[in-house]
Amino acid sequence: MTAGRSRFTRRQVLVGGAAAAAAALGGGYEWRRLRHPGAGDVARLIRRRLGHLRFRDDAVDRFAREYVARYGPQAMASHTSATFGGLFEIDALRRRLPLDRQQTILTFERRTISYFLRSTDYFRVSSGSPVSYVAFPDPYERPCANPFADLRS
Repeated sequence: MTAGRSRFTRRQVLVGGAAAAAAALGGGYEWRRLRHPGAGDVARLIRRRLGHLRFRDDAVDRFAREYVARYGPQAMASHTSATFGGLFEIDALRRRLPLDRQQTILTFERRTISYFLRSTDYFRVSSGSPVSYVAFPDPYERPCANPFADLRS
């Protein structure tokens, strides 16, 4: 290295600055998700867990808005922090967590997916048909329906 020459080129400084700005924006987005979750976080969880199903355009979003209106967004915040921002939603990584934390994550996900499937016409439409949102399954507002009941007898 000769005297008076910089150790970094202008290109390296610009690329480093852009990478730092992208990391700050990404970190800010994750911080917002942890502190102020919304219906989009619930919808993202459902789409990730039920990716094999076809949905009508607004089925997942309508359910997510109703879920947040009833239970508040903090349930999703505790799930996001328990899964370390979604990292431990991957089964191989989740198995490394303590058993009580694993159970907390699974219980929340199963309950949310169960609410979603019961609030749609999933059990009434044929396989491969798009799933539509009907109404939130609340036994105090409307009668319960058992889609597996045989009413012919």
